[in-house]
Amino acid sequence: MTAISYNNFKKEITFWLRNNDFLTTTERDVTTTTATGTFASATSYLLNVPDVKNIRSIVVDAVTLSYGTDYVYDNDYLDTTIKTRITFTTAQTGAYVITYDYGSDKIHSDLPRNDLTISSFPRIGVEIIGEDSEDNELGGGSEIINISFMIVVYHPKTVNVDDIITAIKSQMLIDKKSFFYGKYMKKLSTGPLTIFIDGKQKIFQRNIDYLSILNEETV
Repeated sequence: MTAISYNNFKKEITFWLRNNDFLTTTERDVTTTTATGTFASATSYLLNVPDVKNIRSIVVDAVTLSYGTDYVYDNDYLDTTIKTRITFTTAQTGAYVITYDYGSDKIHSDLPRNDLTISSFPRIGVEIIGEDSEDNELGGGSEIINISFMIVVYHPKTVNVDDIITAIKSQMLIDKKSFFYGKYMKKLSTGPLTIFIDGKQKIFQRNIDYLSILNEETV
């Protein structure tokens, strides 16, 4: 049975947000670096770094691989310690350059707790809103799935909230057909500006909601 994993879906959106620098690497508290070497019919690879947050690119033999189609990765892979395991769709041979970010990060595939301090912001969160489906064929066996999700931006300055939302909208227009787990992204709505934390320094938030359509689940 092939069912869409919410965790994989949210991770891909989170990786996309991190790769597009809607928050700078300084704001995220991460560092960009590379791993290099040569593959010889490699079907997987372990990045021996405990806090990898996103892989920006993998180039093998001068060819840039595509996430989902050519590889996937688990950045919470437990191999005695936490590492990042990259799994290739087909065995890879040739010189490689893997560019990735590592650190603590402030873009996550969940929503922040209410007890976070001001130092935890700015921040971006991702969460599933819901799902609906319809039969893809009479007699069952296949369904077309639509997944709605929200991206929430948190920042001490309202102008920055809106600038980040605008940047996300602009990039999603470009990439809306480029996702692996979500076949086509359609903007649903943008929410009101509200206060997430009310203290000496307020934290504001705004969400932008999308619908991922034309996904298929099969028996």
